[in-house]
Amino acid sequence: MVMVAPLAVGYAISCTDRFKKILFLFLGALICASIFLSGSRGGALSVISALCGIFILLQHYDVIRRKAWVVFAGLAAGVVLMGIVGLEPLKERFLINGMAMGRRLLVLRDASAVAKDFPLWGVGLGNFHHIFTMYRSSLSPSFWYYLHNDHFQLVLETGVITAGCYFYFLILIFHSLFKQLAQRHDPFVLGVVAGGACGLLGVLLHSFFDFNFHIPAICFLFWLLLGVTYKCAHTHFEQ
Repeated sequence: MVMVAPLAVGYAISCTDRFKKILFLFLGALICASIFLSGSRGGALSVISALCGIFILLQHYDVIRRKAWVVFAGLAAGVVLMGIVGLEPLKERFLINGMAMGRRLLVLRDASAVAKDFPLWGVGLGNFHHIFTMYRSSLSPSFWYYLHNDHFQLVLETGVITAGCYFYFLILIFHSLFKQLAQRHDPFVLGVVAGGACGLLGVLLHSFFDFNFHIPAICFLFWLLLGVTYKCAHTHFEQ
């Protein structure tokens, strides 16, 4: 949902048809509201960051700047109206539930010991939950199958060399994507690419707090949208 909501908003910004603009704006607001209602702190932070990223990107293009203001005003109103019921639970999760955050920080500290012992090649893909039991410092009965930090878990399982190549690949892809976006003036390309790219960056941000890439559907959707967004940025469409 973190990936799809910004893409829907970006497409709504680029639409010239009023019905499509309202429809995709409504869908974006609905998806954002569902994220807030889910009570996911990382999800809420990520989707807000992604939407702000779209707004900042599109301020550099006169051809679409005014549309961005209108759409974001409507989106903000929709999120407030549809997510009002879920604001209090989300507030409680941010302000009151500090115990779970403390547990995660303790687990990250223990996991760093694994990284020190297996720095170059890691412990092998899928082996985190097997070896982590040997490094736990707490006596909690909880079993951590995933680290709730996809990026750090990738480093633990594959080592800094393989993980470094993966992160470098992502940096190259996004650098090429934003470089190409800076040269485009087609409103459709600007809206879709800005929305798609910010949604992808949003789920990468969310992966610092969760295990999104261990869910096959999310992983598949990420690479699918990355391919579509990259292709859209490099394609010149006929009017």
